[in-house]
Amino acid sequence: MVHRILRRIILSNISSCGSKFIGVLAPLIVPPLHIAFLYYFWREFSRDVDRQYCSCSCWDTVFK
Repeated sequence: MVHRILRRIILSNISSCGSKFIGVLAPLIVPPLHIAFLYYFWREFSRDVDRQYCSCSCWDTVFK
């Protein structure tokens, strides 16, 4: 009887620690992966900007 109760307590603590670990780990892992994913695809579509000779009317808004 006591063995079952202790076993249940230990298993519930292990499962709650695992979910807490994932809950802490996810916010630390997901944003860097998201940034890396966007950076990987952004390189294909980005253009080099020459700040000296740019004639865009929105220059001040973008680069302030």
